[in-house]
Amino acid sequence: MSGGGYRSAVFQLGILSYLNSVKYGENTLLNHVKAISTVSGGTITGVTYSSMLAKGLNFETIYNTLLGWLSKKDLVQEGLEKVSKDGVWNHTYKRKNLINAFAELYDESLTNGMCLGDLDGIWNKSHLEYVCFNATEFKKGLRFRFQIAKGARQSYVGAYELNLKKQVYHEIRLSDIVASSSAFSGGFEPIAMPSDFFGPDSEHNSYFESHSGYQGTSIGLMDGGIYDNQGISSIEDFQDNAKEHQFDLIMICDVSSPYIDAFSFVSEKSGEVREMTINQLLASYERKKRIFYYSLWFFTLAGLVFALLDIELLTWRFGVGISITGIGIGTIVIYHILKSMLKVRVNNTWNYLKQLIPDFFEKRLPSFKLEHFKLKHLEILALDRFNSLKLLLPTVFLKQIRRLHYNRIYEDDAYSYRRMTCLVKELTKLDFKKKIEEDYSKASKNLSMLKGNDYDEIMGEKLVGHIDEAATFGTTLWFTDSDKLNEILVSLLISGQVTCCQNLMIYLDKLIYTKGNGFEKLDREAKNGLEALYNKTKEDWMKFKDDPGFLHNSLFNPET
Repeated sequence: MSGGGYRSAVFQLGILSYLNSVKYGENTLLNHVKAISTVSGGTITGVTYSSMLAKGLNFETIYNTLLGWLSKKDLVQEGLEKVSKDGVWNHTYKRKNLINAFAELYDESLTNGMCLGDLDGIWNKSHLEYVCFNATEFKKGLRFRFQIAKGARQSYVGAYELNLKKQVYHEIRLSDIVASSSAFSGGFEPIAMPSDFFGPDSEHNSYFESHSGYQGTSIGLMDGGIYDNQGISSIEDFQDNAKEHQFDLIMICDVSSPYIDAFSFVSEKSGEVREMTINQLLASYERKKRIFYYSLWFFTLAGLVFALLDIELLTWRFGVGISITGIGIGTIVIYHILKSMLKVRVNNTWNYLKQLIPDFFEKRLPSFKLEHFKLKHLEILALDRFNSLKLLLPTVFLKQIRRLHYNRIYEDDAYSYRRMTCLVKELTKLDFKKKIEEDYSKASKNLSMLKGNDYDEIMGEKLVGHIDEAATFGTTLWFTDSDKLNEILVSLLISGQVTCCQNLMIYLDKLIYTKGNGFEKLDREAKNGLEALYNKTKEDWMKFKDDPGFLHNSLFNPET
């Protein structure tokens, strides 16, 4: 389950709900799922699903509980209220910042105080044998796993020398895990392990003081998407380390876009201020400052003269003059105090910034005559650099990592007929040509409903709106009133359901009708099960085209 904020959380819930609606043999396809690996927004769904399974709750309850929480919980507003002066802070040892405020909100309203240890033994109550929630540690930039698995040797929390023993990680709250996994750079600060996880009175503090990876210090944890936004690597590692778990199918459920917006250069803008150099701007400022300062003295002296002219009669003119003089003197005093304070602050800031400049550059900076640059040229220098960094970090950098992890699955022949993706944008008109070339054209004649070049005819007029709504929704941790009015949440659910349905249908078509792939060697019971599942996906696809909300409506309980 990939990262992607609330968009991912809802899209993944849609996929789970479709897997829960179809059967292979006597069980739903969801009950055949053995392992889940989640990142960021996907961890919201993964943690909720796992923790409620551990409580013995059924899927309908899980579906409605998470759906209700996502539709009502504005994490940003409530988080800012917590960070404010009067905000209620339940765990006072935590640093008062936004990521810890989110952790507290998760704990209060979603995970209800549950810890990772509460998931231990989930395999005795559910279909799952492995769950892994992924973050990134900021010591060496490695993946930090919160992993519980059937078989003690596969349970693991940490990253190499940052690994934790069972007695410690069992007491990590699930809310802190969600916060760690979804603390995306720029939006949040790192959450600290162990100081934000365990209070000063915790019996585990002595363990961290002697631990070679921590040695009494805290390690920053952030969004798992920095290392692997799809959670692929954890599934692969689990499979490699547990040879008895060679999965029949790995589903990569991803809401991140494969596309990059082209870099847009800033155009030069004109204007009176932009045409000025730094020296000219400073000179203009000094002139205005002198005019203001002399005007204060003129105002003060004028008041004094006005008072002196009436000093013998002591009428209202004297009072007005004295008042003007007092205001003027007071303003001059405040001016000098603020000027002195500002000078100290500017000097301190400049000295601090100078310490951050490497010696190599500091020796060469005098060659850069900043004061001779016009503001319009400095604006371009600054904005082009800022925009390139903004594009590089969350887009180019993460897209390259995404390709590397996908290649590990799609360039390995061992995963033939054992891999499937559900992508939030793949059913849009933008990706239609790609879908024809890679999937529809290779499907058998049994999928005649996917043949042709007419996008609206294949997708159906009713589905297109939901698909577009889901694909264009941003990566956020809230739904605004406008989003609710547009029913974006329902569109994301439907998009997850129909994307899963169509990809499963295409996967089964290839599995059943591609000669020489091993299907004919399966026993009759397995063949019957796969063929029945294939026919069910075809029926459901036509249902979705006729009534996109049919599955959601069958699960949704507004009272819950």
